Amino acid sequence: MKPRSTPAEGLQLSPTAGAVCGLLAAVGYALSNAALREAVETDPILVSAMKAVPTVIACAPLLVMLSLRGQSWASSWHPLPFLLAGSLAGQLAGNLLFQISLGMIGLALSVPICLSVMIVGGALLGKWLLGDRVSHRMMVAMVILVGATFVLSFGNPTAEMDRGGSFGTTSLGVLASAVSGIAYAFYSVSMRSALRDGFTVPLTMITSGLVGCCFLWPIAFARLGSTAIASTATDQWWAMVIAGVLNMAAFFMLSFALRAITVLSVNLLNATQTGLAAILGVYWFGEQVTAPLLVGLFLTIAGLLVLGTGGRGETLKRPQTDPLKEPIPAAPIPAAPGSEQKAS
Repeated sequence: MKPRSTPAEGLQLSPTAGAVCGLLAAVGYALSNAALREAVETDPILVSAMKAVPTVIACAPLLVMLSLRGQSWASSWHPLPFLLAGSLAGQLAGNLLFQISLGMIGLALSVPICLSVMIVGGALLGKWLLGDRVSHRMMVAMVILVGATFVLSFGNPTAEMDRGGSFGTTSLGVLASAVSGIAYAFYSVSMRSALRDGFTVPLTMITSGLVGCCFLWPIAFARLGSTAIASTATDQWWAMVIAGVLNMAAFFMLSFALRAITVLSVNLLNATQTGLAAILGVYWFGEQVTAPLLVGLFLTIAGLLVLGTGGRGETLKRPQTDPLKEPIPAAPIPAAPGSEQKAS
């Protein structure tokens, strides 16, 4: 019988490849968030539950293929409890609260607030729980990109419409977006821990998807009932399906990125989705080019240049030891997004 290989013997990414995957994840999440914005008329629990389905459908056959090829799903099951905790936070607090914030304060404010909190939270949690190194250059890039996300939030001509509502509603929306950012940061750290300690990408992803399905679908049926769910408008179903598929594709890229670079590096790359959304607004939807938009895009580019031009490759190095087992931090490696950023 063919010996079973471990995940460590599988695909190995360079830091540069990890950074590319992180940027592709940002593109996917930007498009997914636009689709989620179209689904705000639907109950956020149902939207979050549906968002997890494509991930489960896509990853189940991949795990079967690994088994048929004699490859193991994981070389160690030690990270499972941490990953389950992170997935629960990402699905219930991250995806659900982010969807709620979209309905309260809109895309123009929800994304920058969520990403900013996720970047800072991911840096702190990555250093504390994983031993990821945070260099001075990465700190500078973090400040620049957090600033860029807030500037870009004022560069959308529809932002004032998105901010409509009472002070109480706006405050709750801001709080929901911020808490979702904290949840996504914890989620990203748990994903990186699992991927570095023996889990394959499909196993990591399907674990998160199953947590979302097992917890959110029962809540959705209990809250809405089967009749209300079945009567959901077709265009809303399409928006949820498209958001889920795009989220799944971005999730794949995020998982590969997290195998190669630090949580902070991934979240900083993920912050570019705010700038991508602004560019799409101008060239796809014909929105007005504003001064905040141009300044925000300039800051985004500057932040990426600072992040990617570290002396002696300090920013995107692969660690020589496993920080999960060594108390002394090693040099970094990649993937906000998202984050497992947002989650979505």
